[in-house]
Amino acid sequence: MRPANVRTVLALSVVAVLGVVTPVAAAGWRDPIVLSQVVPDKVLDIGDIAARGRNIVVGWNEDPPTGSRAAYLRWSTNGGVSFAPRVRLDATRSQREVQVDVCGGWAWATASLSVGDDRLITLDKRQLVGPEVEQSVLTLDGVSRGPDVACGGERLVVAWFQRVGDQWRVKLHARGVHDEALGDSLPPFDRDLGPGSRSRGLAVAATADRVYVAWFVGNALKLRRYRIGSGSNHQLTHLGTSTITHRGGSMPRMGADGDRVAIAYGRGDALVRVSVDRGVSWGSWRTLCNDAFEIWCYPGSVDIRGSRIIVALTAETIGFGDSWVERSTTDGRSWSEVTGSHRAGRMVGALAAPGGVTKVVEAWDQSISAPEEQRVRFRRQD
Repeated sequence: MRPANVRTVLALSVVAVLGVVTPVAAAGWRDPIVLSQVVPDKVLDIGDIAARGRNIVVGWNEDPPTGSRAAYLRWSTNGGVSFAPRVRLDATRSQREVQVDVCGGWAWATASLSVGDDRLITLDKRQLVGPEVEQSVLTLDGVSRGPDVACGGERLVVAWFQRVGDQWRVKLHARGVHDEALGDSLPPFDRDLGPGSRSRGLAVAATADRVYVAWFVGNALKLRRYRIGSGSNHQLTHLGTSTITHRGGSMPRMGADGDRVAIAYGRGDALVRVSVDRGVSWGSWRTLCNDAFEIWCYPGSVDIRGSRIIVALTAETIGFGDSWVERSTTDGRSWSEVTGSHRAGRMVGALAAPGGVTKVVEAWDQSISAPEEQRVRFRRQD
C-alpha cells in the first residue's frame, strides 16, 4: 500500500481509541445521506451499489441484536439527491449476501435466504417508480451461496455457488429483463459452469451483447464469456473460458461497458486488469494497493462508463479500515485516487450520470471502524 494510505489506516485506530469524530463532508462531494436505520449494537455491512444514468440502487446486510439477519435496498431516481424508503427483501427470514443492479426501470437484487437447513438464492425485481414487485427463488433446496447479478441488455444474469455432493459448483441463470405478464419473457438459460472455490468468491458483468463470469478454482481465476444474441430470444452463446491468473486470491469484482471489461481481486494486495476487446485479450495487471504488516487490501466494486473505470478499494487491519476509489481513463495503464474519496469502513462505488455528467457515487459502512451505532451512508460527487 502507498505510505499515505498506511498512515490513514493507523490514524483511524487512534481516532477510534480516543473517540474523536472526524468530519464527514469533503470538498467536491455532497453531504452524505444515511440510508440505514440506526439501532444500537446492530452490525451492518455494505453489499453492493449500481447506477445507470440518474438511477442508483444500494444494497446492504443487517445483523440486529435480536431477530434474524436481513438484506435491504434503497434506490434513487434523481442521481442520489434523495432515496426511496428502505425495503427489506424478505419480511421475516434470515437473508444475507445481497448484490444489486439497475436497468429497465427496475432495481434488481439477489441474495442468499435461509429456509430451515437450506440456503436458497433469491431474485427480487422492484419497480423504481411504482408499486410492482416480483420475487422468486432460483434454487429450490440444498445449500447455495455467494450470488452476483448483472443486467445485459434484454438479459438479466445471476451466478452463484451451489453445493452438489461434496463439491461447490458454479451455476449461471439468465432470464428476461421485462415483465413476463406483458408477454415479453425470454426463455430461461441455465448452465453448470463447473467446480469453484466458494470461499474465494465470484463475479458477473454484462453489456448489451456480452456476459462475463469470473470465479476461482483453487489458485486459478477463470473467466467465461457469452454472446447475447440479437434474435427474438436473445440466446446466449458460449465464447470460451480462459484462465486470467494462477496466482491465487479472492473477492473478484468485475465491470463492463461496450468493448471494455475490468476485473479486480485481492490477495493481500489488490490488483486490476483491463480488456478493450470484450475479454479476448488483456492488458497488464496493475497493483492498486500493496499489502503491509497486518493490512489486507481488496476491491469492493468495479464500474465502467465509457473510458472511465473505477475500483473501490478497502485496506483493512485488525478492527479498522480505510476505503477509497481509484480511477483510470487510460484503459487501466495508469490509475489515480479520486480526490476526497477516503472513508472509514468498507466501500462500494459506481458511476452515475445525473444531468448527463458522469459522477462517482459511493456507499460505505462502519463494520470495520467499530462505532457504537452502525450506519450505511451514501454520497456523490458534486
